[in-house]
Amino acid sequence: SSSSSSSSPHSSSSHLFGTVNGVIGVVAPIKRKQYHFLKSVERALARVVKGVGGLRHNMFRSPALRSQEMKLEESKHFVDGDLVEKVLTLNPEDMQKISQILKQPVERIIRRVEAAARVH
Repeated sequence: SSSSSSSSPHSSSSHLFGTVNGVIGVVAPIKRKQYHFLKSVERALARVVKGVGGLRHNMFRSPALRSQEMKLEESKHFVDGDLVEKVLTLNPEDMQKISQILKQPVERIIRRVEAAARVH
């Protein structure tokens, strides 16, 4: 299923998808400036928050390509919204670390992530 976005004459459609595992997701266009901000939040979170099973988050999310050895490919050109939204549930100490990494006030980071979360 898809729905059109009318924020810009050059915007593309948002796409809602589901998987056989029961996951529901959305792929939506965002502006370049917002992408860079959210990607920086994602990278900062990956430095501060432990990933699932002790793996780095980008490796946990990467598709594995089977050959003689397992090779992990890092995803490109998308923001992991599940990871970025974790910033909204961080304890104050970890949130302060994120703020220092991004060189932005905590309140501004939270406000921008909440705005991005409303896309879906």
